[in-house]
Amino acid sequence: HLDVQAHGMVSVSLRPENIVLSEAPNGAGEVIASSFMGAHAHYIIRIADMDIQATRSGAEALLATGMRVNLSELGPLRILKTDSMEAKAA
Repeated sequence: HLDVQAHGMVSVSLRPENIVLSEAPNGAGEVIASSFMGAHAHYIIRIADMDIQATRSGAEALLATGMRVNLSELGPLRILKTDSMEAKAA
């Protein structure tokens, strides 16, 4: 849920550790790279023509390159200022 209306393209900001990844055979995203870093695993997820960085706890099962995933946000999601609106937190 967002507090502001936007028309057209907007930019959003979300910290990688606030993105929840879940395995989904028909998921919107594809894992294109992963790096196990001990306490955390870092991922690059491709959705359409956009690459998104995400981080998961190293205690969770490592997601394999090529795996389909869904993404959801823990928050806060930030809409960055455009010509027609002020930046607001969701």
